[in-house]
Amino acid sequence: MAKKPRILFVCEESLSRCQMAEGFARYLAGAAVSVESAGPVSAATHPYCQWAMNEAGIDITHFSIDPLTSKDLASFTHVVTLGPESKDSCRQVPSGVRIDHWGIPDPGKVRGNPTDMILAFRSVRNEIEKRVKSLISGALNA
Repeated sequence: MAKKPRILFVCEESLSRCQMAEGFARYLAGAAVSVESAGPVSAATHPYCQWAMNEAGIDITHFSIDPLTSKDLASFTHVVTLGPESKDSCRQVPSGVRIDHWGIPDPGKVRGNPTDMILAFRSVRNEIEKRVKSLISGALNA
């Protein structure tokens, strides 16, 4: 029997992208995969991130982000960095662990009126959803 996929999403700055990716992975794959998120520190969920995910029907308010230093990277089948700033933090991923660098911009850096912010978070959410669907499909069919 194939090993259950274990996916770790990593963000170094705003944790919104990790929370979105974890939310979609849990929603789309359910118990078929194990999903975790990691970053430099724990942080509150950005209100626009919550809004964007609620719009997609996914509640992420109960997710927690653990420090990357607390993770045994060898225990994961997949490690995904979500922003360009996260790539360097995962240089020590052991062989045999698939690593993907998505380079998705941080929607929390967008400044402007609420409409601009909502559009930024929605755009990033849609991109993450598309990529998570592909990742889940590949992980489950490996």
